[in-house]
Amino acid sequence: MVVKDEHDRILITHEAASENGDDARQCLQHIKDLGLNVTAAFSDDSPSFTEAIKTVWPHARLQADHFHTVKNIWGHLKKALLSSRRKVKARGAEKNDAHLMAVAP
Repeated sequence: MVVKDEHDRILITHEAASENGDDARQCLQHIKDLGLNVTAAFSDDSPSFTEAIKTVWPHARLQADHFHTVKNIWGHLKKALLSSRRKVKARGAEKNDAHLMAVAP
């Protein structure tokens, strides 16, 4: 986890012991106990981390971070492109097969 201020300066970094929400919640609670008030949080949309943020700062605005959003979009675009290419290839093969059957003796 990385905690930054509104000027994008890194305040705290912490490697959680696991993706378990309790580990993240304990770390976030410690940060809150130090006096940090979070108004917005960016996450990779991991359910355990978003729940931990909501538990510690229930009024914080949650957003998906840019890196994971773009990665997710590219993944969907790649799947759509591959699906489209398979359909075009299948239609081309069908037309070619029909043409060959028509000219076959």
